Amino acid sequence: MLWARRLIRKSGLERTLRLSFLFFVARWCLLSFVPSAPWALAIQPLHGVAFGLFLVGGVTYTDRLASPGLGTTAQAIFSTVFVGLSSLGGAMFGGYMYDTAGLRVLFLVLSGITLAGFALAPRRTIHRGVDDDVHDR
Repeated sequence: MLWARRLIRKSGLERTLRLSFLFFVARWCLLSFVPSAPWALAIQPLHGVAFGLFLVGGVTYTDRLASPGLGTTAQAIFSTVFVGLSSLGGAMFGGYMYDTAGLRVLFLVLSGITLAGFALAPRRTIHRGVDDDVHDR
C-alpha cells in the first residue's frame, strides 16, 4: 500500500485492480499445491500484495464513481460488501467446498472465480471527469 499511489498513477487504476486479481490467483493456485505449512507461509506475502492493491484500488475506484456528496455513502457500501457480505459468503461457500471437495479444489475454484472477475473487470473507468491520476482531497 506504500507504493499504491505511484502504481496507480503510472499504470492506471483499472490495471492496478486487475493486477490485484492476478496476485490473488497466483496465491490460490500456489496454495492448492503446497506440500506443508512452511510452504503455505512462504506464499502468504502474495496475499499482502493482492489485498493491498485491491483495497487501495477499490477505495479509489469507488471514490471516482461516487456522485458529488455521496462519497461517504459509496465508501460505506464498498466496505459493507468487501468486508461484510463477501466475508460471510466466502466463509459459507469455503466451508462447504472444504467439507465436500477438500482444500485443493477450494483454492482452485477460488482461482477460477477470480480469473472470471479479472476477465470481467473494467479496463477503463467511466467516471465523473477525474483524470487517471489519483487525486488529493
